[in-house]
Amino acid sequence: MDIVKSLNKEESRNFKLFLKRSNANVDTAPVNLLFDSYKLDNFKSDNEIYDNLFGHIKKNAFYRLKNRMIEDIYKSLLVLNYDKDDHITVHNNVILAEIFSYKSEYQIALKILKKAEQKALKNEFYSLLEIVYDKMLDLSKHYSEVPVMEVIEKKNEILEKKQFASKLNDLVAQLTWYLLNSNFDSKEINIMEQLDTIKSELANSHLLETSVSIQFQVQDNISYILLKKKDYVSLDFYLETQLLTFENKQIFNKNNYHHKITILVWLANTNLKLLQFEKAERYAEQLKQSLEAFKRLHYNNYIWAYYQPLFIASYYTGQLNRCLEILEELNKEKIIKGHRVYDIFVNLNSAIVFYGLNNLKKANEYINNLLQPELFKTLSPELKLNIRIVDLIFYFENEDYDYLLYSIKQFKRKFNHLLKLDAFTLAKEFVNLLESLSKANNKLEDTDFANKIKDFIKKSPPFEPGNNEALDYRIWWLSRLNKRTYFEQLLVYVEELGGGKSV
Repeated sequence: MDIVKSLNKEESRNFKLFLKRSNANVDTAPVNLLFDSYKLDNFKSDNEIYDNLFGHIKKNAFYRLKNRMIEDIYKSLLVLNYDKDDHITVHNNVILAEIFSYKSEYQIALKILKKAEQKALKNEFYSLLEIVYDKMLDLSKHYSEVPVMEVIEKKNEILEKKQFASKLNDLVAQLTWYLLNSNFDSKEINIMEQLDTIKSELANSHLLETSVSIQFQVQDNISYILLKKKDYVSLDFYLETQLLTFENKQIFNKNNYHHKITILVWLANTNLKLLQFEKAERYAEQLKQSLEAFKRLHYNNYIWAYYQPLFIASYYTGQLNRCLEILEELNKEKIIKGHRVYDIFVNLNSAIVFYGLNNLKKANEYINNLLQPELFKTLSPELKLNIRIVDLIFYFENEDYDYLLYSIKQFKRKFNHLLKLDAFTLAKEFVNLLESLSKANNKLEDTDFANKIKDFIKKSPPFEPGNNEALDYRIWWLSRLNKRTYFEQLLVYVEELGGGKSV
């Protein structure tokens, strides 16, 4: 069951503690046995679980037990995350106030609602403030100490602030539109100058600085526009400037700290695109430090983003043994181990590293892990296609030409629906060229065939570290023409682009 498998180690432990409150012997409690059967993945279906563990009870009772387990999981998660952030805390205070109101403890209920009000005001949770004030007005029907007129006045102020927020959103939309239609061809003008020019044309643009949430919204919008334009130089400069500005203003707190983390993630990945690997690693290390903040509040969600740029930077600077060390370090992160994304990242990148080390036996082992039906069927069609192409390349490197030609036929039949699409034209052409090369060892000496390869290289998109393909098709063909290994050719190509210095 997905809900059980989604629980991390801390959440699972907390669930067991929750069960202890109502079960003298948790280990033998039916709900715990059911939970473990899902968590340990011992059975393939509910029917198998029922037949092996609960055959002594009726089927309806089994499903009631399953529903009870789900409810217990929900309750344990609510307890564990009671004060995870201020947004959740405000929600919980509103619920607590309602409970005390049911108990006719109106004074306590009002006190809790005032506490919720303060947190909501501090964090600009306007929608939650409306709820808080509505609860106060409901409470006033039973408790005369509620300052009704004051609450109504505050509620009206919130409505005005929401209208003001709507105007700010309109300003953000205008700024976004102008930026989308701006010409970035002029290298003499940087992104901050462009923004100042645009803002000068907007009425009341100074209002964009009145709200922290609006500043984050502007930053997000501009970042996505620059990413869409693939203007990585401007994106890097803009995010660096914004990060410094936000830190100087000291606006990062527990509730918005994920914005700082996402900025660092973007900076690390942007510098990978710019082949500035040393800089990408520095931002990755800053990210790791930031993930320790607030008792690792965001650690589980973003630790993945720390290892990825470290690996990519090491790979494209020729440090294959360090890549293996990073993958081994990742293997120690219990919080993500066993997740589908983890399995894909570790196996695919291990295969590519061992391919670079000319250890095809190990490379094949990791690709075969990805081709296991239980994992492979969960992958996106595009990723399935790319993994299969890597598999075909490994067959070629092993000089297993007969099986390779058979596999290519199978590949074309299985991915026919994708290969018809324009987005996969180059993948289709790559496989066709590989098929031709596999039929004759001296094919590269054929002028017409060599020209087809050169044409393929010319048509290929610009090289980008960390793109969707595990291996860059253009560089693979360059390695054939230049009689180098793939990894040798990759390092030469990266160095020519100006990013080949060792980190």
